[in-house]
Amino acid sequence: MRVLSGRHDNIAQTLHSQQHAVHKRLREAEQRLKQERIAELTEAGVLPFPAASDDSRRVARAWLGRYRSDEKEELVRELAARAGVAASAAAPVRRIQDKITRCIDNGWLIAPVNDAVRKVLELDSPAFQQRLLTDAAQQENATM
Repeated sequence: MRVLSGRHDNIAQTLHSQQHAVHKRLREAEQRLKQERIAELTEAGVLPFPAASDDSRRVARAWLGRYRSDEKEELVRELAARAGVAASAAAPVRRIQDKITRCIDNGWLIAPVNDAVRKVLELDSPAFQQRLLTDAAQQENATM
C-alpha cells in the first residue's frame, strides 16, 4: 500500500493485513454458523428441502423415496422397528391434519383437544388451509 507521498507505509500495510484477516475470519465464522444452523434445522425436520449432499446413502434414500415409495416405506418401517419406534409413529403421513393428529396421539404435541379442534382436523385440505389463513389473518389484525 502506498500513501500520498509515494512511500511505502508500514503502519498502513499492517492495518490492511489486519483488516483482511478480520474479514476473512468473519466470513469463515458466518459460513460455519450458516452450516450449523442448516444442520440444526434439517435435524429438526423444519427445512422443506434438505441441503445438497454427496453422501451416497442419503442420495439413494432420496431416490428411493421419489421413485420407489413403497420400498422406502417398508425400509422406514424396518428401521423404526429396529429402533423400537411404534409402527404408528413410523407410518407415512400425507396431510398436515394427519401429522397433527399423530403428534397428539403420540404425545409429541401437548395441547387441549376439544370439539372445535377435532372439527378443524376433519376438514379437507383446501378448507383446512383456508381456515388456517383466516385464523392467521385474525391473529395478525388482533396484534396491530
